[in-house]
Amino acid sequence: MKVIAEPTESMEHSQFFLRHLSKIFKGSKAALLWAALLSISWRIEAVELSMRDTSFTFPDTLRIALLVDSIPEAEGVLSYQFVITFDSDVLIGVGASATGTLSESFGDPFTSGDLYPGELRVAAAGIHPISGSGALITLLLRCLATGGVSDLRFSSVLLNEGSPPVTYQDPLATITAHGPGGAVGPTHVPTGEMQISVTPNPTTGRLVISVPHNVARSKIHVWNLLGQEVQSFEIRSSISEAHMGELPNGTYIVTADAFPKWSSRVVLLR
Repeated sequence: MKVIAEPTESMEHSQFFLRHLSKIFKGSKAALLWAALLSISWRIEAVELSMRDTSFTFPDTLRIALLVDSIPEAEGVLSYQFVITFDSDVLIGVGASATGTLSESFGDPFTSGDLYPGELRVAAAGIHPISGSGALITLLLRCLATGGVSDLRFSSVLLNEGSPPVTYQDPLATITAHGPGGAVGPTHVPTGEMQISVTPNPTTGRLVISVPHNVARSKIHVWNLLGQEVQSFEIRSSISEAHMGELPNGTYIVTADAFPKWSSRVVLLR
C-alpha cells in the first residue's frame, strides 16, 4: 500500500489564489493561460521515500538507509523529522548516522535511541538545502537474541513543515533478525523449554536471575546495544543474584549459555 501526505497548507493557498484569479480575469485567455502556467509551477511533486528488505544477526548492528528518489534543490528542504515503528519483541532502536548521506551537512540527527520501545524518533535541520537522490539518513537498529521478523513503518514523517509532501510504501521494509545460531523468533523454541527470568526490570543494579531446577550451572552474559559483552558471571543454583551497578545506565541484553541460544532478556538499568 502506498501512502502519500495530505496537501500542504501552501498548496491550498495557491489553489485558492488561482480560483479567485480566474474569477477576476474571467474571459481573458491570456490571464487564464498565465494562471495555468502558475498552477504548473506551484504544483509540488511528492518525494518518494523507501527502504529495502534486509536481514542481520545478533549481536550485529543493522545499518539501514532511508532512501529518497529525488529532491529538487528548488524545494529548499532544510529539515526532516519522522518516527519509525517496529516490533519491540524483535528490534531495538539505537540511533542514526548522517555520514555519507544526503543530509551529512546537517550532522548526525537527534534520535530517541532506545527510550521508546517499538519506535525510533529522528529529527535534524541545517542551513544548506538537501537535494539529489540516494540515502537521506542511515538508521541504526539492534535485535534481541530471540531473533524474529518485523516490519518498519512510518507513524509520521515530514520534510520541512510538510512541503514537499512525501510518498512511501507501507510497510517500508521487512527486517529478518537472526538470533545466535540462526534462530528467527520463538517458533524455534523446543517444546517445554523454559527461558531465564530476570527481575527487577528496570533495575538500579541488582538482578535476581531464575533458571529451571534441572540446570546446575550456566554462564550469564550481559551485552550493550553495540554488541559488546560488558559483563559475565556464573550462576550455580536455580535462583542467583548479580550486580550491574558499575555499568552506565541504559538498555542491556542478558543471555544464558546453558539454554537454547534464543533465551534472552532485555534489561533497563537506571
